[in-house]
Amino acid sequence: MFLMTERSSSMRKEKNFGEYFRGMGKVAELIARLSPDVLIVKSIGPRAISMFESMSVNVASCDALTLKDAINAYFEGAYSALTHAGTPATITRVEGEKNG
Repeated sequence: MFLMTERSSSMRKEKNFGEYFRGMGKVAELIARLSPDVLIVKSIGPRAISMFESMSVNVASCDALTLKDAINAYFEGAYSALTHAGTPATITRVEGEKNG
């Protein structure tokens, strides 16, 4: 997991807790404690999206292969905003806007 506070700021690497926890929501809770404005993912399930929405964390998806490419895609608006529409299998994608 990486954390970037501003586009011009340096990034710091955080330990990936996902492989150690087996309960739903543990990783989401850890991420929410960092108070991010957005979580950029390649893929994510609808329950996780709902959890992040309830914590006021926006979820964005892009097909970037590297962290640098994912961050650039976000700032260039080349991402999809993900929202959970209330049913377990429904994820709504909205094309992104430039953020920088």
